[in-house]
Amino acid sequence: MEILLDRSKKLIFVLLIGVFLLTTQNIKQTLAENYGGGNYGANLYGKDTPEPPPANAKACIDTAPASSPTVTSAVSNNGSEIDITISSAQDPVTYYALEYGTQSGIYPYSSTNIGDKSARRYTIRFLYPNTTYYLRIRAGNGCMTGEWSREIYVKTKSAIATNNLNFAKTTFESTTKIIPEQPSTGENPLITTERELYSLTVLVTNTLDNPVQGAQVTIDSEPQIGTTDEMGLVHFDNIEKGQHQLFVSFKKYSGEESIFIDGSARNIKLNIKIKTDNIMFSNTTIIVVSILCFIILLLLVFLFRYRKNHKQN
Repeated sequence: MEILLDRSKKLIFVLLIGVFLLTTQNIKQTLAENYGGGNYGANLYGKDTPEPPPANAKACIDTAPASSPTVTSAVSNNGSEIDITISSAQDPVTYYALEYGTQSGIYPYSSTNIGDKSARRYTIRFLYPNTTYYLRIRAGNGCMTGEWSREIYVKTKSAIATNNLNFAKTTFESTTKIIPEQPSTGENPLITTERELYSLTVLVTNTLDNPVQGAQVTIDSEPQIGTTDEMGLVHFDNIEKGQHQLFVSFKKYSGEESIFIDGSARNIKLNIKIKTDNIMFSNTTIIVVSILCFIILLLLVFLFRYRKNHKQN
């Protein structure tokens, strides 16, 4: 009986170690799950272009998209997903493709169809928690593909987090606000440095579309901090073109997302809809914790029965 008990303890110990490793590593990373259609990569994972067509195949007569799309925002609301917002490419466009990875410039995971011409949002699923992902997209038209967008990066949240502020929805739009001329800096007027600067207005609302007053909004690069007014608005000037991290905190909650500012419109409005979570568990973590509790319960039952039998003997 002692030998059986010793072996059982070893088995349970091994199971506990396995569950712990699964918890820390999350689920094995797989391909992005498509947002309402597509072919999950069509066995072209990590490749920029399909395999060459057969020798007797007809030549492609489709026209390539006139421009590349842009990932205007990317946000991780939990430890295993990233939501991206897509700025459309110029026609002709019939679909969008995605590729991503955990190193800049290296994209071992992809999906060749993440939505048609009207696609504006996409969710990448089954990711590692607390990991930075680099991604880019491009448009396609039939058998022709366009240029890849600029790379954008975002870090997934930890598997378990408290006081989490989720970004339920993020949208960009251009505005007609006139940016005032900047005062002279006294520099030599013959020496000029051209920089593409933008005016950014952020609107923060809750899930009922009511404005959130008193939320602190921070944009990095050259950090600027502002607080939303009674209309839920905060304004930033002189924002440079490119990627920025946007941090929002409200009461004891906080969250962040990556945004990419680009385009000819110099006045941009960013609409953010937020929701609060006291404790957030990813689906994978819930499953793992449930398995762990079940194993502990079995261990307690086994020890109880062993002691009971031992006393009777």
